[in-house]
Amino acid sequence: MDQELMDIWHPLKACIFVTRKCNLRCSYCGVVKKDSQEPELDIEGWKKVFDATEKLGVGMHVIFGGEPMFRQDINQIIGYLNGHSLPYALISNATYSVERYMELNLKQISCSVDLIKDFNVKQHNELKSQRGTKLLLEMVKEVPDALANMGLCSWNLRLVPDIVKFFTDHNIWVITSPLHDDPDNHDFWMYRYTGPHNDRIKPEQQKDIEWYCEQMLDLKKQGYLIHQFEPFFEEYFPKYGVGLDWHCKEPALLTIDSDGSLMCCIDLRGERVSKYKIWDLIDPEKLKQFKKDFKKDVQVCPGCCWDHILESEHMYAEDPNRGKKNFQHGKSY
Repeated sequence: MDQELMDIWHPLKACIFVTRKCNLRCSYCGVVKKDSQEPELDIEGWKKVFDATEKLGVGMHVIFGGEPMFRQDINQIIGYLNGHSLPYALISNATYSVERYMELNLKQISCSVDLIKDFNVKQHNELKSQRGTKLLLEMVKEVPDALANMGLCSWNLRLVPDIVKFFTDHNIWVITSPLHDDPDNHDFWMYRYTGPHNDRIKPEQQKDIEWYCEQMLDLKKQGYLIHQFEPFFEEYFPKYGVGLDWHCKEPALLTIDSDGSLMCCIDLRGERVSKYKIWDLIDPEKLKQFKKDFKKDVQVCPGCCWDHILESEHMYAEDPNRGKKNFQHGKSY
């Protein structure tokens, strides 16, 4: 870590698109439709990325895409992170064989386990959720840190607390985040459902949100494995769960595209920010300018309630050192 850089800014997390390619076409995800303008980095390029994030003091590398397992060299990418003891979580759609995941010697894995109303294996997003549950139950025996990623929507709020109990019984952590859509069809959204989504949490469900938050706080106090920090349930979700209009004030995490360029977040590239490569930021003057450009670019964002972004910002302001550790559940680093 470079102390001069960290005195300017040291990100708590880096969300990394190691690829935009995927073997699924989930209805809510547009990431494969938003290709980077440059070719994806090879393994030497990713080593350069991680050397830069290490100097910047990044606390957690979230490896996703696309589907990370789609890359033929994912073993080398994970091997480099393991070899440098860099904390990370692999986010996968769980559609590959258990043996394929096992050979990576993963320290942390997260899979989508969104609840399905009417299960149909022909629907990619439903297939992913079923496979995610199955893989986590098998991987938890070998991986120090396993997480179930759950999308919150209009019909599952009152079901999630019981699901939390189920996964805790199997020593699997749970992360929850509300479904985001894009009713105005902006051209920069990547993970949001394009157009208005019928399953988005509605204004008349505010009481359901409050009940949900009370339940999750109570479970968390009892020791159930819920990733979110208390303010998410006490402040943020009750206030922004319907409107999804929380806004960043400061950059609290990095988002790195598959070509090494930077983005404002997983949904917004940014006119100014996207001109930087991650390794540019190891120049103190460029790092200072990046922070200024970030503030300008995010002004066009209509807002969100992405738990990992607001959590990072809150913890960065409160205590960056404690914030970094919060993203690691297992004692694997």
